[in-house]
Amino acid sequence: MSVSPDEIAGHFRREYGRCVATLIRFFDDIDIAEEAVQEAFAVAVSRWPETGLPPNPGAWITTTARNRAIDHLRREASRHDRHARAALLYGQDDPPEQAGPVTDDRLRLIFTCCHPALARTAQVALTLRLVFNEGHTATDGDALLRLNLCDEAVRLARVLAELMPDEPEVLGLLALLLLTHSRTPARTAPGQPLVLLPDQDRSRWDRALIEEGQALVRRRLRRNQPGPYQIQAAIAAVHSDAPTAAQTDWRQILALYKQLTACAPTAVVALNRAVALAEVDGAEAALAATDRLDLGSYYLFHATRASLLRRLGRSAEAARAYEAARALTTNEAERAFLERQRNALPSPR
Repeated sequence: MSVSPDEIAGHFRREYGRCVATLIRFFDDIDIAEEAVQEAFAVAVSRWPETGLPPNPGAWITTTARNRAIDHLRREASRHDRHARAALLYGQDDPPEQAGPVTDDRLRLIFTCCHPALARTAQVALTLRLVFNEGHTATDGDALLRLNLCDEAVRLARVLAELMPDEPEVLGLLALLLLTHSRTPARTAPGQPLVLLPDQDRSRWDRALIEEGQALVRRRLRRNQPGPYQIQAAIAAVHSDAPTAAQTDWRQILALYKQLTACAPTAVVALNRAVALAEVDGAEAALAATDRLDLGSYYLFHATRASLLRRLGRSAEAARAYEAARALTTNEAERAFLERQRNALPSPR
């Protein structure tokens, strides 16, 4: 029996949080868990319409994601010395038995974020990032935003900054949240559940939050102790300086991404850098940089490729990329936006 994309998306919404939490317990790594689960759902999108729904979709996703993650660990063994770890994990048909009093994986995730083995600033920053990201772009549902979560994350970041005023990354995190949150009123509009940064009405941006965030960025820059949050905040500050999208100082942003790559060399950072590269060196150079990234399970990778391919006039490829992105997000506002973008493509020549 065939399975529709909407049915798969429904399972994604219901199972994503539990699967990620289970794999975090299995691998002790949030990024590995999230990436593996997204990749497993990408596999489901390609297989389930032909093979039908498995008897236990959640278990199928968890098992597939675990095996994909183990394969990645094995491939990276020479760089990260994780071969022994992957070898031990292979052969386990089921996740290890839960130990201790916390039996719910999602509750366990909260405890993991606050584990005493992590530095106190890392504990709190990680927790706040989980909270704010969910408010900024909801994992599922019809609405793009969950403003109560954004507001609470900002409030807690302010409290943390008062408690730890000399921690550079704490103030960097607060600045980043303030500058990101300042754009919230313009991220949606009547009849538009999602408005991208270049198309936002900047008169709706919260100038008070921008001024506060920019002041924090300047304060941290004078200390000359750059970290990932501070650099991301500086990038957001450059965006907030531009009266219009066309006046954005993309060369400065590209330079900041070079600094960010030096201290946080992740594929997601490289993807964001490619967006800036498109504005400086053109869509062709940006697409080449994007296609070198191993982010096939990340919907923004496909959405970025789609946008670049559209700019290059490669409509058929752009349509496929929009479809791939749509299949990997469970937020209905994002799905509707991606569908409209695909439908607005000119007919292939």
